[in-house]
Amino acid sequence: MTDTERLQELETLAKAANAAPAETLAKCDALIEDLVKARIAEGHDELSAHRHVLSDAHPVGSKLYKLSTQLSEQIAYQDRIFLG
Repeated sequence: MTDTERLQELETLAKAANAAPAETLAKCDALIEDLVKARIAEGHDELSAHRHVLSDAHPVGSKLYKLSTQLSEQIAYQDRIFLG
């Protein structure tokens, strides 16, 4: 499965009404880490690998990062509303 296919699968999961934000967030973060590890395997150091994957220079990584951020905000909002 390509990175783009995995991203589409995650986006579909996130849009599903019964998708658990925490589960989607965990999958999203795991995919980001996979991309970083692949970049490190290419010879980049960890910091530059993270920066590249999370930047707009990496189309899949940047979308995953934005989705991760949105899910984190959603979870924080739900916790604040439901847990007081």
